[in-house]
Amino acid sequence: MNGFTPVRVDETETVAPLFAHLSQGSAWKPSDIAILQPPRGFVLSDHARATSLALVSLAADEAELVEIGILAAARRGGLGYALLAAVLAKAVDHGAKRLVLEVATDNGPARALYAKAGFAQVGRRPAYYDQETGRPADALILARSLVLG
Repeated sequence: MNGFTPVRVDETETVAPLFAHLSQGSAWKPSDIAILQPPRGFVLSDHARATSLALVSLAADEAELVEIGILAAARRGGLGYALLAAVLAKAVDHGAKRLVLEVATDNGPARALYAKAGFAQVGRRPAYYDQETGRPADALILARSLVLG
């Protein structure tokens, strides 16, 4: 799976600081991350380098990419696409037929990544994200089918 492995419950203390850093101080705690274990979801990380992390929630036959992040120093080398591909494969393994996510309208690099991976807009949440500029950004809701054919 491209070097990305599931994070076990007993490893959540290790990935929580990485997640907090990646998500700019998110309030997620290890106990919150531990909730995203099968059958409710999964957490993938590149344990060897500790530069990336993805949190995915599962419900029925749908997966939601709750959070994905790559440390700034590790970006622009294809790691984001590889991590997203690992998420897609793992979601299929868990029986998901669709993956949904949301992204800020002003996050050009993430939007380009998701477009490259075949995601399409299915909704929009106006003024959803508080930005450092003081101007809120809309959230785009994107989805991709995981069913072949």
